[in-house]
Amino acid sequence: MVAFYGAMVGLLERHAHLMLATEIGASCFATGAYGFGVMALLIAAELPAAGALSDMVLAPLSPDLYRHQRRPSTE
Repeated sequence: MVAFYGAMVGLLERHAHLMLATEIGASCFATGAYGFGVMALLIAAELPAAGALSDMVLAPLSPDLYRHQRRPSTE
């Protein structure tokens, strides 16, 4: 899971602008790729409710949320 998060953060750092342009609204959930890697890791770890957990694990890696959290503070 750590390696997955590291790779995703690297991808977001380099290509968040492209991801934001293509993943609009619910369209990011329409592909089979959404959650597949995370779901496989959660199932392999034999965690209950892997489907619900995959959404929670992926939420911080949403391109719009990630970019929002990386903006400099205006305070």
